[in-house]
Amino acid sequence: MSTKLPAIAAAIAGETRWVRPRKPWRPSKLRFGATRLPHRTNPRRIRSPLHKYRLIGMIPTRRYDTDQNPNAEVLGFETVASDVTEFAHSVGLCWLQLAFEHMQDAKAAMASGHNRSVYSRSYYAAYNASKSVRCIVNGSVSLTADDHKKAQDLPDDFPEVEKWAADITSLREHRLRADYDNWGASGSEHSLPAKDVIDLAEQFLSEAKQYLEAKFGIKL
Repeated sequence: MSTKLPAIAAAIAGETRWVRPRKPWRPSKLRFGATRLPHRTNPRRIRSPLHKYRLIGMIPTRRYDTDQNPNAEVLGFETVASDVTEFAHSVGLCWLQLAFEHMQDAKAAMASGHNRSVYSRSYYAAYNASKSVRCIVNGSVSLTADDHKKAQDLPDDFPEVEKWAADITSLREHRLRADYDNWGASGSEHSLPAKDVIDLAEQFLSEAKQYLEAKFGIKL
């Protein structure tokens, strides 16, 4: 019998082996495509009449308050600038919280004699504190690996900014040796003992916290 025999004729002829079994029923994508409900509109999205890329272009400095950026006044609604600033503060506060968590890990590593982790966690404590300050002051920070090179780029009005820029660079160099080098050859290159590294990172976290509280009223 020909394999091209229609299914009905095959069934009448008793050739059930040529009849394809029925598949489980499932709704057709095409049937419901035209009746699909539209996505719920985000209320924040309709606040500003500007396209998001135009908004970014109007704020090249990433500073969203109207005192530092006059363009913020023409974004459509007065609350847009304040909302973005509030968001930057919220994100920056999360970075600061993470900095203190790294600081606790560094102290725990010190207590257990894991010096490599002391150097690593102490640096990340200082790095995240720097990230918190830069995010809140500038409105954004890079989330890529090259941001580690910008950790020392603190605001000009940060206390002892040049000293802390040099100290953060030193902490990063110690962290790189601790994480990647063979200590049999490079352990002696650590100019700072593990205890001094913890003290230095903890001092920077304290300065960052006081700076944000004094300038922006932000409390952890």
